[in-house]
Amino acid sequence: MADLIITAANVKPISGTTQQNQQTGVAGEAMTAGQPVFLDRTSGSPTQGRYLKSDANDTTRAMCDGICITQSAALGQPITVVGTGAIIDIGATLTTGFLYVLSGNVGMVAPTADIVASWRVIVLGASLATNRFKINLWDTTAIR
Repeated sequence: MADLIITAANVKPISGTTQQNQQTGVAGEAMTAGQPVFLDRTSGSPTQGRYLKSDANDTTRAMCDGICITQSAALGQPITVVGTGAIIDIGATLTTGFLYVLSGNVGMVAPTADIVASWRVIVLGASLATNRFKINLWDTTAIR
């Protein structure tokens, strides 16, 4: 298998999205809907307080606060992020019942079968159907 091929225009909340699992913020770099992101909390960083794309293979980006659902955002533009509990159409064809993790490719989602050495294992959620993804973020803290 490979990283999901996500069509940003098809990413949208389906159900379960509430104010408790939806956040708004500012993009610290260009991003599109369906990409896993994290809020940069690094003191003194030029992107502190902004969302960046996650990456399981980069220790400075190996974290995730949710999935961007804003179709397209450039640096400095507002974005919406959904987290644990939200059910979304992730804009890709999923295998029902599979778990998906943060990929070692920046801003990408991968099936668990693709985890390779050096990735920090961060579970993003599970597929409920071929087009329904339930976000359940879990940083296992394990490095494969």
